[in-house]
Amino acid sequence: MKALHLILFPVFIVVCCGCIYPYEPQSVNEIENLLVVDGDIIANGTTIVKLTRSYKLSYSAETTIPIERNARVVVESSTGVVYPADETSPGCYEAATDGLDLSARYRLHITTRDNMEYASQFVPVSISPPIDSLSWVVNQGGKCVNIYVSTHDPTDKTHYYRWNYVQIWEFTSEYYAMITFDRETGEYVDFPNSISPYYYCWIEQNSSAILLDKTSMLSQSVINNKKLITIDEEDQRISLLYSVQVIQRALTADGYAYWENLYKNGQDLGGIFAPMPTEQRGNIYCLSQPKQIVLGFISATTLTYSDRIFIERPFRLPINWICQRGAGEIQYDRGLLIAMFPHYLPVAMVSPFQRRAIWAQRVCVDCTVKGTKNKPLWWPNDHQ
Repeated sequence: MKALHLILFPVFIVVCCGCIYPYEPQSVNEIENLLVVDGDIIANGTTIVKLTRSYKLSYSAETTIPIERNARVVVESSTGVVYPADETSPGCYEAATDGLDLSARYRLHITTRDNMEYASQFVPVSISPPIDSLSWVVNQGGKCVNIYVSTHDPTDKTHYYRWNYVQIWEFTSEYYAMITFDRETGEYVDFPNSISPYYYCWIEQNSSAILLDKTSMLSQSVINNKKLITIDEEDQRISLLYSVQVIQRALTADGYAYWENLYKNGQDLGGIFAPMPTEQRGNIYCLSQPKQIVLGFISATTLTYSDRIFIERPFRLPINWICQRGAGEIQYDRGLLIAMFPHYLPVAMVSPFQRRAIWAQRVCVDCTVKGTKNKPLWWPNDHQ
């Protein structure tokens, strides 16, 4: 176990795929604080690149991710055209690369604030074919829902694929609050229009797994029902209404090999976020100090998107995860109720005259503890 303290965790800000590339160096002093580059050059959209720094596994879980700020980041074409990127949030750089010349080759060029230069290899643009379908099946025996993607390339030029997805789900608190407590007046009050603002919430989450497949060994470039997602029957995501959209990108053989190695190492050690005792070299190099290791792999690709699918409570299970024994009747005591309010909420009145009410833990009553009220404009129901 002591050897694990020599493993470094280069961590990415989770926006698109949220992957982590750990490795075991020969010397901690040689590789700590190395540049970590996460992103792809997107030929039909916006290129988003995240720059961070590696840090030791021995750091605590509360360690702040070292973010590379104020870098100069550009996408360069083999024809000499340059597409500058702006730092839109700390360590996150975006360049408008919609409509790139698909016949050219591209690389990422980075100059950090300490004037160190880095660049990826020039790579061709890999064309992602359309996604044929995104489907789901209820596995009653396995008590889960499986989600599959299918695609094919009629030109037979694309043989390596990677996917990520964006999922959004609606859920409810376990208790429906009929009232609230006004700490200013010390009184119970009804919600406007008798609608609890705590009941319906939404969560948006990007995928974090490495999802790959290839057709290089097949006579045709056809992927049929590749399983991407499995959701257990008691998972909150399918407790009410779940939606997912898949984003597909094409890879070169080298790009696929890089991601496959990351995936295999993660599987061997218990998951993609487990420490990986191998050095994962990508196609990014330090021009200022050629021997310095840089972590990441830059591909150039187009993106294709699936239709969005919705899954509505396939198992119809009751919503009773944690709170069935968490509520109790509370006698009125203004000071006590004010002290309770940050962590508990009222649910309903038992005796309005005596001002006795049922209270429960906030997490059981207020869905915003785990989610948000950011309902997508396209969401199909009218819940508030």
